[in-house]
Amino acid sequence: MNERKAPKRLSLRVKLALVVSVVMILYAICCVWLGTYIVSRESESQARQSLTQTCSLSATELNSLFLQVESNLNVLENYVLTTLPSASRVSTNWVSLKYHSTRVEEYFASVVAEMPGVAAYYYLYEPTVSTQASFFLTDLDGDGVFDREQVTQINDYEEGDREHVAWYYEPIAAGHAIWLEPYYNANIGADIISYVIPLYRENNDHCIGVIGMDIRTDLIQETVRSIHAYETDYAFLTDVDGHVYYHPNLETGISILDLTMDQDVIASVLLSQETVSDVVSYRYGGQTRYLAVCPLRNGMRLALCITEQEVLAPGAEAARRFILAAALFVAGALVIALLLLRRTMKPLSDLTQTARSISGGDLNATFPEVTGDEVGELNRTMRGMVDAMKNRIYGLSDQARRDALTGVRNKRAFDEEADSLNHTTEPFALVMLDMNGLKEMNDQYGHEKGDELIQNSCRLICEVFSHCPVFRYGGDEFVAVLRGDSLRRADDIISDLNARQAVTADDPDPAKRISIAVGMAEYDPSKSVIVSDPAGVILKQADNAMYEDKRKKKGGRDPR
Repeated sequence: MNERKAPKRLSLRVKLALVVSVVMILYAICCVWLGTYIVSRESESQARQSLTQTCSLSATELNSLFLQVESNLNVLENYVLTTLPSASRVSTNWVSLKYHSTRVEEYFASVVAEMPGVAAYYYLYEPTVSTQASFFLTDLDGDGVFDREQVTQINDYEEGDREHVAWYYEPIAAGHAIWLEPYYNANIGADIISYVIPLYRENNDHCIGVIGMDIRTDLIQETVRSIHAYETDYAFLTDVDGHVYYHPNLETGISILDLTMDQDVIASVLLSQETVSDVVSYRYGGQTRYLAVCPLRNGMRLALCITEQEVLAPGAEAARRFILAAALFVAGALVIALLLLRRTMKPLSDLTQTARSISGGDLNATFPEVTGDEVGELNRTMRGMVDAMKNRIYGLSDQARRDALTGVRNKRAFDEEADSLNHTTEPFALVMLDMNGLKEMNDQYGHEKGDELIQNSCRLICEVFSHCPVFRYGGDEFVAVLRGDSLRRADDIISDLNARQAVTADDPDPAKRISIAVGMAEYDPSKSVIVSDPAGVILKQADNAMYEDKRKKKGGRDPR
């Protein structure tokens, strides 16, 4: 009979070898850690110094531009006030005021000729002083040639219309020269930063006008984009509350304070009035980052950011060298890895099963408990991916009902609305709106201009029918649904639309000359004959009424 073999056991030599290996590995780890720690601390110190120096020098460069703008405009302010005709001559002699404006314009031109990035300069009188002697010149392509633009008629806009008249009302409200926050100027169609001075006669609180200069934001952004102290660092601009003006990875208007848990740390450096703030660290995007901030003359904050990964790169390189020298000691770590493998694989196996369920279409699959290692990070990432997929699916549903060009709801959404109208017991009306001249616009100016005409027409329709759902029914057709108070005011609303589109007839931009034929039909379930498809019937009636309106606007010719 064969004897039963005893199970193999580890020899004392192997056990001792394991103990020695572990001790040596721990010793090697301590050496690597200590060396890496020393190098990392030195690297961090050098990085902080480099960030502050680079941020400070870059802020000085930007501030020199802002200071140049301020200095030149202050000189111009003095020139304007010393050469301005007396109050009696201003009110009685337009020629003297025009001569004064011409001299100011010549002086202005000589100043801006020596300055980079100027998008516009202007001298605007308060409307009660003059509506004709003002001037407004722009250089939007940056070639140094300024073109004369039509002076904005201040009385045509509400005081709160920032895109058109912020550069006028905000300095007057402040009562002194100010830098405006970066904004989109709809008058010239450009993103700009403005410095404006309100003009007052000596011992007179009444403002007689403003002078100002606009700087292209792309020049500022280009300067900020070129700021680097390291390979992967980047600079950005915010206001004192952390709202982004320019960031290579974030949209304008987003608050960086909302993207990190270290809000107090970020806020403290943004509020600092020091020439350059202390370098602070914070968490964002799963990484620790270092940040230095400098205040600028126009109230913005220049921030320079770098990831901890690059700051500690020298330490990482040192660690790699230490590890290479300790490679013989690290070989024993394989034994520990085998012992820990089973425990490590358990959460990964559970996560794999969850991934299979998700791939099969079950987005509500249960995730395992999050651990504190890389598997836990993967777990969190997958949770985020699933949440993003859900949001994307829900978003696509709304996107399918939106017109891509205008942003209003499309015909598919109207068909759903019509189905709802077919079951309503409340009276309603449908207004069919058909653009005139779209084909001619496309043929003469191209489809891009045609798209602008569609967008401008849609914008006007939405403004007039502000309390009604508006749908883009076809290429040049829109439908508005009127209920309740809007239905009772239908005639006034349509009259308002006709009046507002008539104002655009002489606009120099053909894409802003809006002409819309309008037809309306009303349905009252309590009074009208009950039909199976009231929305379809009313839409047809509104369409016929619209064509009748189009025929009248085309001098009696059949538009079809």
